[in-house]
Amino acid sequence: GLVPCVKKRAGIDGTVGQKTVQVKASASKRGAAFRWVDENAEHLLVFCIDPNSNSATLIFNGPQSAVLKEPFPGQKSISKMALQAIDVGLKTDQRLPIVKAD
Repeated sequence: GLVPCVKKRAGIDGTVGQKTVQVKASASKRGAAFRWVDENAEHLLVFCIDPNSNSATLIFNGPQSAVLKEPFPGQKSISKMALQAIDVGLKTDQRLPIVKAD
């Protein structure tokens, strides 16, 4: 599973094996907000939170480079619909395996 970073690193929340991972969550249709940082994670997980049902759905599980292709100034939002469209085109070997809690 995901191991949180011991030391804070901008743009990286943890690791899965040797891969760095950033985790984003949003309760809006605007999707996730990003800032370009010096060291981007290799992998990105984005969850859509539904406060009405107290649940979250994984909407993106893939390489962060598929979403953030080139540097940009300030902050950039990527919509839920755009994230899902990119996610659909990913191959199984581009995703982190899903680990279900008991």
